[in-house]
Amino acid sequence: MARFTDKVVIITGAASGLGLESAVRIASEGADLVLVDLKEDALEAAKALVLGTAPEAKILTVAADVSDESQVQK
Repeated sequence: MARFTDKVVIITGAASGLGLESAVRIASEGADLVLVDLKEDALEAAKALVLGTAPEAKILTVAADVSDESQVQK
């Protein structure tokens, strides 16, 4: 299934749990991703996991606290 082809999806809390599971699923359906989480090292591990299942995905990781407006603006 490729319902997210040519789409970019932003996923917060992407380094673990439901965020990571969502990233894997959505990338497998053709999306490029922006993965956002507090922990930069965990984001890199999440990126590697997603690319292991969807190697064609383009992925940008952003270490940020989305509850802090100044970090979101950056």
